Amino acid sequence: MHPFRLDVPSSSSAYSSRMLEVFLDGVRSYLAAGFKVVLVYPTPEAGWNVPERLAKLAFYDGRSDVSLSTDARAYARRNHPVVEAFDSLADENLYRVRPDESLCDRAERGRCVNAIGDRVFYYDDDHLSNAGAALVVPSIVDQVTAIRPLHRLRHPPADAVAARRGRQAPAASASSRFRSRRRRWRIGSA
Repeated sequence: MHPFRLDVPSSSSAYSSRMLEVFLDGVRSYLAAGFKVVLVYPTPEAGWNVPERLAKLAFYDGRSDVSLSTDARAYARRNHPVVEAFDSLADENLYRVRPDESLCDRAERGRCVNAIGDRVFYYDDDHLSNAGAALVVPSIVDQVTAIRPLHRLRHPPADAVAARRGRQAPAASASSRFRSRRRRWRIGSA
């Protein structure tokens, strides 16, 4: 076997299955090492460039109050192997986020929202815009907060950080830390 050759299965489904297994192995290895993992499930795909489609509808039909959506069952069918594989993972350190819960069955039952009026939730056919991300991010924040309460995320004491890294906390004063930074900046800019 050539050292730079990647053995790719001959069929697309075999390749997808192998990639999914490699991904799951990675998640399992993080969990086995004691890490807490936030697993974000697949995002529903629009299947068309959402801003472009809205522009065409506005131009050709003169409509600006358009809502675009896709069939939630199509999302479920297309992503069934991934969702099933993700659901098969069981660990107390695994936290799950389902973007479909934020994007589907909201405005209309059985539909995944792409745009409502002037609020466009995708940059293209499958990447969320800032407005789309704003629907999903609260679920991610909820999971991260479940792992570590938000008040503990801000400015942990230096000795706690050092203890986690297996070192002793530095006894430097604020002014010596400033001088040290200044030296690094000077070296970097020289």
